[in-house]
Amino acid sequence: MKIVVIGAGISGLALGYRLTERAARQGTPLDLTVLEAESRVGGTMGSIETNDGFIIETGPNGVLDNKPDTLALAQDLGISNRLVSGSDSANRRWIVLNGRLEALPNGPGAFLRSRLLSPWAKLRIAMEMWLPRRSAATDESVADFARRRLGPRALERLIDPFVSGIFAGDPERLSVRSAFPRLTELEEQYGSLLRASRALARARRALPAPAGTATNGAPSAGPGDKLWSFEGGMRELPMALEAALGSAVRTGERVIDLRRAHDGWVVATDTGLRLSGVDAVVLTIPAFAAARLLAPLSEGLSKPLEAIEYAPVSVVALGFRRQSVIHPLDGFGFLVPSREKRPILGCLIDSSVYPGRAPDGHVLLRCMVGGSRRPEVALLPDDELVDLAMRELEPHFGFEGRPVTSAVIRWRNAIPQYTLGHRDRVDQVAEESRAWPGLWVAGNALRGVAVNDCTREANRLAESLLPERP
Repeated sequence: MKIVVIGAGISGLALGYRLTERAARQGTPLDLTVLEAESRVGGTMGSIETNDGFIIETGPNGVLDNKPDTLALAQDLGISNRLVSGSDSANRRWIVLNGRLEALPNGPGAFLRSRLLSPWAKLRIAMEMWLPRRSAATDESVADFARRRLGPRALERLIDPFVSGIFAGDPERLSVRSAFPRLTELEEQYGSLLRASRALARARRALPAPAGTATNGAPSAGPGDKLWSFEGGMRELPMALEAALGSAVRTGERVIDLRRAHDGWVVATDTGLRLSGVDAVVLTIPAFAAARLLAPLSEGLSKPLEAIEYAPVSVVALGFRRQSVIHPLDGFGFLVPSREKRPILGCLIDSSVYPGRAPDGHVLLRCMVGGSRRPEVALLPDDELVDLAMRELEPHFGFEGRPVTSAVIRWRNAIPQYTLGHRDRVDQVAEESRAWPGLWVAGNALRGVAVNDCTREANRLAESLLPERP
């Protein structure tokens, strides 16, 4: 079986690793090549270690243990001993309301005391249990879903910033069944989000042992809700995958031509590499890049991929001496609702979440700028972004002096936007692919943007490419 994976982000690397595992277990000869246009693997997932001892994430800062695939991957790679859990302070989060940080309630009592919502808005949420299910089959935006089930204030002050934190997107345009399919599933199954929450809480309490921790202290692959990363940052996962795949991974190889021949697929790169007689080609690159590559083959494939939008995001990292920041920094960070009309999406206090992210006596903040609501801001020059982040964070944290280190990581196409009609686009890609045997389109542009979604899809696709023999 000769397989070429185009793209060495987490989706492509995890797929390559799972394919080699399955082939070895089945005794199936496998000729695998993973091609990456950039000089390093990992896509947006990476970590920068500065000369003065800060570890700055370029993208995702961890994975939750509520889905098993990423933690299982770490265990199979033999790097679960490198995992570190988020501190208890990671459960303390804030929302900016009228220019001030307000604690996000993390329990029923805190919810009742919270100043984020008025008594009427809280009552409106409580009434959700008695609202009917939605009967219409048409696509619904996240905003419309939230207004219908929870009310306009909950959308404005809770759901909107939550969506910004995950997608850097606009809840009025995102499809709820594509961006947050679990919400629509819970409504269909239980008729109410609150009723579903109670039922799931009872089910968790009935578990025989606490989930999320194995006997060796590493996270298990069972259900849970704790945040995990690696001692040296999230870069350790793609680096371990690259090491495990060895010579199968080829960086600096941008695919410029993909065509079907009589003996299989032909893949050519800008360095002159030409792979022929390929049985299966899997594209895990961004949707717009896949659209360009597939346009000569099929407009039915390229058009729906071309229609998938991306939000630009810049990560602005600021490292301070601890005494230069007044705030106790005793939490995960904050998100900013669009009603505040600020240029930033939020800020993570990385040094309070994981050990080793800042040297002793220092702290590390990461500010997210831009997104679909303010795309032009993400593209400002580096020095202007640093100044902007300082201005936006200072009223909340209180700075005395400048940071000792700063960095800007710019992603012009950071996060795919699952806008209304997304599932129809995904279905069209799947349908059109059937006309091209051996061609697969995957990656985070289709069925989930989180790391756990990518590793789950890698498992599913590996099973499809190398099914178990009867």
